Amino acid sequence: MKIEVKYSKEPYNEAIQKKESSIKLLEYNGNNIPKDMATFYDLYWNENGFYAHFISFHNGQIKFCPKETEISQNGKTFKLWAISEVCEIFISHDKLDFYREFEFAPDGRFLDIDIKYIEGNRKTDFYWVSNLEYKSEVHENYWDGFAFIPWSAFDNKFPKVGDIWHGNFYRILTRDEKELYLAWNPVYKINFHQPQYFGEILFVK
Repeated sequence: MKIEVKYSKEPYNEAIQKKESSIKLLEYNGNNIPKDMATFYDLYWNENGFYAHFISFHNGQIKFCPKETEISQNGKTFKLWAISEVCEIFISHDKLDFYREFEFAPDGRFLDIDIKYIEGNRKTDFYWVSNLEYKSEVHENYWDGFAFIPWSAFDNKFPKVGDIWHGNFYRILTRDEKELYLAWNPVYKINFHQPQYFGEILFVK
């Protein structure tokens, strides 16, 4: 699968005015999902960094992070995926055994993680800092978020028009106390750490 990341000088304004999103999530195994679980992503880039806007529909059931949960000195919330609904971005600017994970919750919390595979074993750095910026808002039947990730989070690798990175886009949500897993490119089992299923991310003007 391939998705285009559009160059934009004003990605936030462009995102909120857009009527049709570029990325639509499915169930992790490729099955369709109900309208009240629909999840969409739009991606942008410019000289400053990578931008993502996502819209997550709900039926009134949203799993929020407990208010007493500690936020680290760097602003992140550890194990966010286990205590809150999240939208997630996994993106590799290099080889597929080296990628970055970003998690975003409906209440504005986030988690950024550096991941490497060394001799087949996954090494996870939860203390890595991306310096991302994130804001979110909860509405009557959906919540949305807008994230900015500077190029420094990708080792200052600045893409050119026509460059291809790799990644996948996810959502974890809860309905009737059951966790559900959505993905852009299906991963076929409940494990998002499968870079072999990363799709192509094409940077366009």
